[in-house]
Amino acid sequence: MRKPENKKRKAESDRKYREKNKEKLKGKRETKEDIARRRRWYNKNKEHLKEVRRAYYKTPRGKLSVMTANHRRLAREKERPTDLDFKKVKEIYERDKVCVYCGGGDSFELDHIIALAKQGSCMSNNIVLACAPCNRSKHDRDVFIWCKLKGVAVPEIVIQLLRGQGIQGI
Repeated sequence: MRKPENKKRKAESDRKYREKNKEKLKGKRETKEDIARRRRWYNKNKEHLKEVRRAYYKTPRGKLSVMTANHRRLAREKERPTDLDFKKVKEIYERDKVCVYCGGGDSFELDHIIALAKQGSCMSNNIVLACAPCNRSKHDRDVFIWCKLKGVAVPEIVIQLLRGQGIQGI
């Protein structure tokens, strides 16, 4: 949800743009009939659209787009910079291919090596692919402590990424 001051700023910006570009926008404004026609079409095709969306979100591209959108939203909420886009998420997916912690799983999530709750970043060098059970059991724990509790070795890719971030003592 937008903050009230942002809504006001956006409305003012839109108004100025419309004033400045009256000729350009002439004839392009949607009429009430257009809106009503679009609404009728949507209501008539609602179930079909739901099926299409469900099918899309089951595809690899659909899953990646959902992961990307979720992490960009999370970064906005936490007011952290992010370099994640569809291309970066796809690179992470292709780099890891399986859960970096257990080597299995089919329901993948993006895991922050250093949790956001522990001031970790939303940048791609802090993110790995993890299956849902591993990611949810790790929660916001330190990766070294969590791996020790789980009885697994800290994955090499995690160590490489932490070294790349300049984390000392690894």
